[in-house]
Amino acid sequence: MDYLEIKAFALAHTVAFEASSMRVLGESVMPSHVPDLLTPSSDRMSLYERLLNSAIQTLHSYYRLTPEYYTSYSNPEERIYPLERLPDASFVFTNSNPYLDFPRATIAKNIQIGGISVSMETRKLGEEWDQILNLRNKNFLIAFGSVILSKDMPFESKVSLARAMKQFPDVKFIWKYEDSDTDKFAEGIQNIHFTKWVPQRELLADARLSAFMTHGGLGSVNEVSYMGKSSIMCPIMGDQMRNTKMLVRHNGSIEISKYDLGNSELVEKVIRKILYDESYKIAAQLLSDHLMNQPVSPKDLFLKHTEFAARFGKLPSLDPYSRQMGFMEYFMIDLVLIVTVIVVVLCLLLYFLLKLVYRISGKRMKVE
Repeated sequence: MDYLEIKAFALAHTVAFEASSMRVLGESVMPSHVPDLLTPSSDRMSLYERLLNSAIQTLHSYYRLTPEYYTSYSNPEERIYPLERLPDASFVFTNSNPYLDFPRATIAKNIQIGGISVSMETRKLGEEWDQILNLRNKNFLIAFGSVILSKDMPFESKVSLARAMKQFPDVKFIWKYEDSDTDKFAEGIQNIHFTKWVPQRELLADARLSAFMTHGGLGSVNEVSYMGKSSIMCPIMGDQMRNTKMLVRHNGSIEISKYDLGNSELVEKVIRKILYDESYKIAAQLLSDHLMNQPVSPKDLFLKHTEFAARFGKLPSLDPYSRQMGFMEYFMIDLVLIVTVIVVVLCLLLYFLLKLVYRISGKRMKVE
């Protein structure tokens, strides 16, 4: 930025929450109720989960996922530390949505635009997909994203999933599967349609789709939330555990562990629950209504704040002084220590005063 003489800038995070950068900005990041990016728990944590979350946040601050510094273009000997420059940003756009994510205290510089990429104006499904969706009373989409592929899951999990799907002859399962070896685990099962690619957004927007099973990637979570579809979340790695807990708390989704996919009876039970328990459908639709009718859309938030930053540049008025405080000052430990010392001294003085009074009164009683 110095090389290009850029005076003001704004940043965008692709994840919903990242503790290290938020802490540098001066935002309160309390591990007691704010789950970290890689924490497999919700905002309601047990003692062990709070300990684990604190450890993950601490380790994450020392062992970052990005380079610690970059070399300057104008001076190769100069090092540029991104976290030191982060507070200079006019705004930081995060892929989070306050109506979806865990509630937490944020600063004015943190602009949450989660769901900005979700467009409700989807293309019409082709004739082939239209015919597939009309074959049975219900339709169920299974897609684990583009990084973790269905073809790479353990063979026993494939067999278990296929066996569970076979128990629902009135449901058409559309499974995004990237190989052609399906006869090894699903031969003769008529209600599964295997495909190497799916128009995911268009299918989620179609009223004939009943439910969705996915890995909990943030893109899929945003899409299924906006489209109002009940879902089964099976997180695999990274932030998917946090994303899953974030969505499940709205009561329109069910979480299943990747280690339980080999249990066909459990898989069947979860599928049956998400398909035939109307409470999940109602809760998912309610979340969709909230997102579709939020007071200011993510797109408007992004455009207005970007225009504001372009006009006024750096905004030191949004830079909280709290980020410059030391640990003891920030948590008021110094004040607590002073008050504690004063209380202890007063208690000691009162103790010795009462002891003195007792001795004097005791001597008077002896004299009498």
